[in-house]
Amino acid sequence: MTQELTDSVAIHNDSVESLIKNKYGEDWNEKFRKEVESEHKTQLKVIAVLDKVDFINKKKMKLEKEGNALYYSMYPVKNTSQYNVSVSGWGTLNAQPEWVSYYRLLVDYHKKTVKLIDDKTIKE
Repeated sequence: MTQELTDSVAIHNDSVESLIKNKYGEDWNEKFRKEVESEHKTQLKVIAVLDKVDFINKKKMKLEKEGNALYYSMYPVKNTSQYNVSVSGWGTLNAQPEWVSYYRLLVDYHKKTVKLIDDKTIKE
């Protein structure tokens, strides 16, 4: 990297940080960090619920025997204790190896419930 590029990036970052501080306050970074930590803790609760689901554990064991794993993608349902979750990993679709979603779920981490929305294997 050239010094010119480094200086240009620093100037841009300073101006963006100034805009962020004006909008969210001087302590925006600390607030953001706390929100991220809180979300991470909540997602760990969702994962704990998912880890107790029999059909997920069976799929996980099958994939592990093949040298693969399951992954969770999730996003919260606004103003609830629910998350939409996609359970994904490497699989075969139309005789081709693909990154696929095996299950789409609705998880309530307070009630510790999992509702299967769809179990059709689809390309992600």
